[in-house]
Amino acid sequence: MKEQIKELYDRYASTAKIKTKDISDLHKNISPVMQYFRQRKVQTALTLGQFKKGSKILDVGCNTGQYTTLFDALGYKMTGIDLSDKAIELAKENAKALNLNIDYFQADVEKLSILDENTYDGVVSFSALRYLSDLKIALQQIYRVTQKGGVVTLDFPNKHCPWFNILKNHFGVGNHLNDHFYTAKEMSYLFKEVGFSGFEARKIMFTHYTFNPAFLKLYKTIDFLFEQTPIIKETAAILVCKGIK
Repeated sequence: MKEQIKELYDRYASTAKIKTKDISDLHKNISPVMQYFRQRKVQTALTLGQFKKGSKILDVGCNTGQYTTLFDALGYKMTGIDLSDKAIELAKENAKALNLNIDYFQADVEKLSILDENTYDGVVSFSALRYLSDLKIALQQIYRVTQKGGVVTLDFPNKHCPWFNILKNHFGVGNHLNDHFYTAKEMSYLFKEVGFSGFEARKIMFTHYTFNPAFLKLYKTIDFLFEQTPIIKETAAILVCKGIK
């Protein structure tokens, strides 16, 4: 399974190289809907995490640094890890080109021996932990490298969202390799079993990044209304989970 995921993101990295002169170069060639999608995830992670500026944050499953660079631009001291060595290679190239002080390492989240325990003020992860067959092992490693009192904000696909079970293929979006969906109840149990306290979950996003950018204002309105509507909000696509060590 891990080899399949690594090969997938190795291929992605080999086609993702762009000339970078400014931090915006890493994000300007994507659709406005994808930009909105990423920003909503970052905003939610920051709202839940309440990380102080200058905090040391670990980005698990950083890919080529799409989210890592957004956090860096907001004043956080970032480290990114990913299973794909080619993705990490490109992330390092981009950081060097932009003179960003970000540490990137090729690593398996289930075996984080390269990182010392009690190192990070916070840990974030976006659309990465969903691929793991044994999430508990990864959470144990994340717990180990987080400082006492540190906060993690990790996102997962919401099992109650019809997008994953009904609508996704209708819109021509293929299924992810080895994908896993979770409920807030399942996450609460796992976080507590590993040792995290103060569990909190936010369900966000009815907009997918592949949607037509011409209707972005409509998507934002739908997200705003649906995320506050009882019952309906339970079917949002993204489950962002907080835990405190």
